[in-house]
Amino acid sequence: MNAVAENRVSTKISLLDFFFIGGLPGGVFLFRNLLYVLVLRQREAGEMATVDASAGVQAVFLVVVLLVGIYYFIHHELIRYFIGNSAFKWFFLFYGLGLISAIWSVDPILTLYRATEAIAYALLIFAAVYTIYCKVGAEGLLRWLLWYSIYAIVLGALGRIKLLGFGAFGLGTFLEQQMTSTPFFFMALLFPLSLWIRVPILTISILSFSNTAYLGILLGTFALKEGSKYLKAIFFFGGISLLVILLYFGAGDVLKNTVFYGKKGVGLEYTSGREKIAALSWEESMKQPLIGYGFVAGEISVISETRGSGVIGAHNGFLSALLGMGIPGALLLAVFLVKIWFTSKSEVFPPLIRSALYGSFLMILVHTMGNPGIGSRVYGAWIPSVLIFTVISVLYSHFKQLTLYANYLDNPEFSGLQDTTVPRAR
Repeated sequence: MNAVAENRVSTKISLLDFFFIGGLPGGVFLFRNLLYVLVLRQREAGEMATVDASAGVQAVFLVVVLLVGIYYFIHHELIRYFIGNSAFKWFFLFYGLGLISAIWSVDPILTLYRATEAIAYALLIFAAVYTIYCKVGAEGLLRWLLWYSIYAIVLGALGRIKLLGFGAFGLGTFLEQQMTSTPFFFMALLFPLSLWIRVPILTISILSFSNTAYLGILLGTFALKEGSKYLKAIFFFGGISLLVILLYFGAGDVLKNTVFYGKKGVGLEYTSGREKIAALSWEESMKQPLIGYGFVAGEISVISETRGSGVIGAHNGFLSALLGMGIPGALLLAVFLVKIWFTSKSEVFPPLIRSALYGSFLMILVHTMGNPGIGSRVYGAWIPSVLIFTVISVLYSHFKQLTLYANYLDNPEFSGLQDTTVPRAR
């Protein structure tokens, strides 16, 4: 574990550094975004879940991802340590059960592919995060993480332009990238960063008019009370301000112009229809509660047959788990998220870091409950969520080791080390 208690390292991340400090796994991981732009095409409603030529290219790329991920897992003990001593052992048990569910899946090939894809990308992300961490330390890793959000936003916008043409280009092109901005919202809000990194993430998150984004921001503000006295004061006065706004304008008007913006009214009946999908998913999952219908394949089969081929997911990680692997799958997912929850708010983190990571967890939790993400296939908020959770796990080991070393040696240099490896509060 010597790598965890590293000496002073360079934390500056230039544009060139961003692309190369991740080594082979980092390069492969970043290439995924570019590849998806290159193979992106418009699909008809009836072929949303089909495998086509672009999917064939992605399948070949998946083999590369899997091989790189397995190689680093086998040859780097610290990666095995990070996984085995973190919440991610439950994550891999969950997706391992997804692989096994191919035995009873309604579409075994699709189940095998999607479960393998999730495991492969999780291993690749761990390999990339490990490589970056060893080169630039904790602060450098966090800066790289925010760089990634900007990178994903830009390529996502380019993908939309390719799909719809330059005639559709506008602010909305970037606002649609909320899946790659909102999970990073609290880090962009709290860390001292360049404006060109902070502003795009915060602007897209706030102007996305996404129910999950606003609920995530609201819930995530509770993480501020886990931080320094300065952040606790912001949380307190922010709460008072929100209460005044609700009393002055009325809760109905506030909700109408935020969570239910663009809807005809306020209430479940005015949502996007996800409450109906949720009710259907629960009803169908209870018909086969012990084993489900097969990871991803069962979810697609059940929902598309009743709601139409344009709807291919439950938009809820727990319901996806229930439909795919039954109650055992939902329990494994729940254990994983609870473990990450306690990790993200651990006292081993400095206050600023703890608030940012805990807020990120709460935002991702909302995404998991309302968007495609963890619990289902690699899609939607899945990549940003797994990336952030991996960073949380690695940094937890980092700061835990610093605490142990500092307590054991009673050396003031270790407290100084924290200042050089994490962003400082202003």
